[in-house]
Amino acid sequence: LNTGKFSEEEIKKLIKAIVRNGFVNNLNFPELESLLINKKHKNTKQSILSAISSALPNRSIKSISDLIHRILSRKNYKGIWTEDEINIL
Repeated sequence: LNTGKFSEEEIKKLIKAIVRNGFVNNLNFPELESLLINKKHKNTKQSILSAISSALPNRSIKSISDLIHRILSRKNYKGIWTEDEINIL
């Protein structure tokens, strides 16, 4: 299994698989986002993740799930960096 940072190509494949899976299961984006991020839907989430992960067979389902959380979770976006944050870096 591959480890480390996902390539741009892998991310594109993953996004296509997410969209395709939502279409196949007749889910709109908020429904799909809810299923993939919330812990309430554990069984459904696992089946959807299994289907999505087939797009990236060299990655673990855990690493794919983590990336999906980073991409989809609205809590992760906090806006552009301030000058102070840039200076700290």
